[in-house]
Amino acid sequence: MLFCLHPGQNIQGQVRYPFQNDVELRNNESTREHMIEARRQQKDVFGMKGMSVFTTIPNFDVVFGLPLDHMHAALLGVTRHIWNLIMKSDVGTYRQIIEERYLNIKFPSSFSRQPRKFEEEAKFKASEWEHIALYCFYPCFYGFLTEDRLKHFMYFSSSLFTLLEFRISNENLNRCDIWLKKFCARFGSLYGEINETFNVHLMTHMVETVRKQGALWNFSLFPYENGNGILLKYRTGNNKPVLQIAKKYALKKSCHSIPIPYNSPIKKWIDEIWRGKKMSNLLFNEHLRFVIQNEQFEDGIISREFSYHSKMTYHGIQYCTKTYCEDFRYDDSYININDKFIRITCILTDRENSIFVVGRVLKTKSIFPNLYIYKETNQKLVVKLNDSIRQCISITVEVDNESLNCICVCKFSPFVE
Repeated sequence: MLFCLHPGQNIQGQVRYPFQNDVELRNNESTREHMIEARRQQKDVFGMKGMSVFTTIPNFDVVFGLPLDHMHAALLGVTRHIWNLIMKSDVGTYRQIIEERYLNIKFPSSFSRQPRKFEEEAKFKASEWEHIALYCFYPCFYGFLTEDRLKHFMYFSSSLFTLLEFRISNENLNRCDIWLKKFCARFGSLYGEINETFNVHLMTHMVETVRKQGALWNFSLFPYENGNGILLKYRTGNNKPVLQIAKKYALKKSCHSIPIPYNSPIKKWIDEIWRGKKMSNLLFNEHLRFVIQNEQFEDGIISREFSYHSKMTYHGIQYCTKTYCEDFRYDDSYININDKFIRITCILTDRENSIFVVGRVLKTKSIFPNLYIYKETNQKLVVKLNDSIRQCISITVEVDNESLNCICVCKFSPFVE
């Protein structure tokens, strides 16, 4: 993950990387030459100490063939680093209030972890730092950090969110490149040059990595770390742990390959065990029938007779009504569909078993691409379910006896995760 020829500086006995504009970038050919020269001279040449084993792979790019991993660099690296710096500053005196704001957040049920107390922050997983970076930082620190520092972090947060999307335009890539360079350029003046670590410097190369290798989730280590976690659960004792893992892994793989007749009554049940429930089978029910007359319908909806449901699963993600979620620790009722933010009040099916969502429309104002301020309206809208639906997170904090309502669209979740 060495992308440029930034020499680094010795600051208080530690190598740090103060922001420099127009640093010469490495390329495959020159880096291989530096490796050959380092091996010949038996000393470091532009950071190369000898030949890499990857040079034996045909057509392998030794620079961008080893892309940076956002889980370690951006989440466990930069996000946690900034968090620790802030908590050690004067802002740390408001730690209890910040913790209360964080613990009051209700994430969607699709999130593997709900907020936990700051006394456990040393044990926070990368996914928890991702939640803080993408959704929680601004509302949790609003009123405690200066607007300049909040904006500085949001350059990083919004760029990270955009680079995790399924489709990324050149315009968005250019914007992220500008914002991440602004983030790195201001880092030293806000937090001190001693804190400009290698991970912070790597953020200047994140956009170029995405241009060459695709969105960040395309080469993320999250699925591999998840696989390691699954394998470790196969160990149930101290007697030959490697053999335990190997046997249980082989057993699971063999279960997947057992042929099941297509017309077998248990085929659907087994498929749901292995693959999970991706879509709800919501059907019109005459006993639950009711007629909608006074709600606003999106164009093209002609149905007026529906049956009511309180939850559904769409592409593996659960969505629920506001009422259904009230008694749970999670909240699946906030969505973005057809570029409108809505809080679900009803889930409906018509006589053709098409699915519709009824919700209260939220009036929003964009602060950053991944953060909006909103107010609830009295307008209700009926929308036909489609693939534009995205799960959202609503976060409300009290500032000077007034409520600040924030809403964020959840990041794109590839099935590989």
